[in-house]
Amino acid sequence: MQFQSIPEMFFDACRRFDRKNAVLVPTETGRRPFSHRFFSQRVQHFARGLLVLGIGVGERVAIWSRSRFEWQIAELAIAAIGAVSVPLYVGVPFEDTNYILQQTEVVAAVVADAATAKPLLEDRAQFPWLKELILMDEQAGDGLRTMLDVEQLGCREDNELLLTSLWQGRLPRDLLTIVYSGGTQGRPKGIQLSHGNVLANLGGCRGFIDLRSDDVCLSHLQPANIFERVVGLLLMLHHGVCIAYADGESAIAVSLQQVRPTLLVSMPVVYQKLYLEMTRATAQAGFLKRNATRWALDIGKRAAAQVARGEALGGWLARKHSLAQRMVFEPLCERLGGRLRLLVCGGGSLTHEVSDTLAALGLTLVDGYGLSEASPVLTINPPANRRLGTVGVPIDGVTLRIADDGEIQAHGDNIMLGYFKDEAETARVLRDGWLRTGDIGHIDDQGYLHLTDSKSELLTLASGRCVPPLPLEAALRQSPLIEQVAVFGQDRPFISALIVPAWSVLDVWVPELKRAPDPLEDVANALVLKVFEGIVEEGCRHVVHTERIQAFRLLAKPLSVRAGELTPSLKVKRAVVAEHYRDLIEQMYA
Repeated sequence: MQFQSIPEMFFDACRRFDRKNAVLVPTETGRRPFSHRFFSQRVQHFARGLLVLGIGVGERVAIWSRSRFEWQIAELAIAAIGAVSVPLYVGVPFEDTNYILQQTEVVAAVVADAATAKPLLEDRAQFPWLKELILMDEQAGDGLRTMLDVEQLGCREDNELLLTSLWQGRLPRDLLTIVYSGGTQGRPKGIQLSHGNVLANLGGCRGFIDLRSDDVCLSHLQPANIFERVVGLLLMLHHGVCIAYADGESAIAVSLQQVRPTLLVSMPVVYQKLYLEMTRATAQAGFLKRNATRWALDIGKRAAAQVARGEALGGWLARKHSLAQRMVFEPLCERLGGRLRLLVCGGGSLTHEVSDTLAALGLTLVDGYGLSEASPVLTINPPANRRLGTVGVPIDGVTLRIADDGEIQAHGDNIMLGYFKDEAETARVLRDGWLRTGDIGHIDDQGYLHLTDSKSELLTLASGRCVPPLPLEAALRQSPLIEQVAVFGQDRPFISALIVPAWSVLDVWVPELKRAPDPLEDVANALVLKVFEGIVEEGCRHVVHTERIQAFRLLAKPLSVRAGELTPSLKVKRAVVAEHYRDLIEQMYA
């Protein structure tokens, strides 16, 4: 069926699947299921309440919360009345949030709780266009409305036919949402996505991700991230997959145990953390268990590689793999809930060690490449024909080409309408319907895209030589001992790096190391420095001498979104990091 809008897709899914457990919502005693019918009713009631409050077609409404049931109710209700949602990240510096609010001039904001809404409450005069502030929590206070209050308003008004006419009148070209990209190079840009953009992406992903009606997907990323919103929420709704909301981003391991999902949509940093937890548990086990796990993972990796080549397991390898499955893999998978079968990864690439380990456990990994401007998916690495070193093939409806300077350009119905209030930037990146991604790459003879670097990230050394930093950073992150890395060298004589070690597992990989209580003491430890000198040397082994990292310093604490050093999608803001660690960087060039 060809849908005209996101609300039409949603109401159709509720009618078609009509499950008793459309969603699983955290409560004090566990998780409570709610049906498609109840979900649909709450969306309609909240949408009718928004109409009573005077919110009209095309007006902008902010949603400010982590992933929860109420977020999706708000998103779908806003779309149903023809308004435009503006998702906001929790945990970023308020100056970034304030910039978005000032630019979009939202008439209403649906906010998680009073604590989140505090900056808006303290200075209402700063937001004269903000007419309504609605809290998701059931207890509001201070004269504020809750979502339930608004739903009750909707139930008391005879406007059901008006709502139906509004959502049925939505067209694919109508603006659905304005999402703000992380902005590694400055202020975030407002990306305007239509109903048709997102629907095209949902349709394009359909043949690449094996979704089943009995699946349960754990939602734990912030839905202000367009990847989570489209793939982790809307795609699941479209296919009738049960969505289970996590208690919070820090509780992912606990939520996996509680929910026992079959699907997980997440980012490389989360899979890396799960891998490191597994590594630490293995290292702390007894001699026999530790060596049995290492043996089993070696067998699992060999088996996974053989299956990936389309070869059947046979002979001793099949017997060994069956034994490894019973003895090691099943207990390890129980740490992830015991039912997980499919992992979807966005926002970057996994290291080979992590992806190989997940494959050894029998888990299917789906990853690819995309941009917020593309709603967001452009390519997916097909699980049945996965090619290492690539980001996959274009999804259905997407066409890619490589410009003369190596830039990847994309065309399709999923490409954004343009940047909000920024015609000049829109004209720069959109030409005749083709999106200039700003990324460098090439397409091989099998149609797989190889991602090389970003045009905007190139570092120009004092010698005039241009060095792409992302491949260097990716090479270093292949080491399980490196959590984060940022490379520098603009107008400098050589390349340098700031490295955040994976402090939690450093002593596991370097048993002879006697860790200090405070990582500040370890950053200058001679043994620690020697370990990382070897990692840097290995990471730069295939790089020409003039582009190698010739100096580095270790950081005691990780870079963070809250400090403004990372975008909400966890990309490094190089200029901000350089400013925060100016003295340390200057030491390397002294």
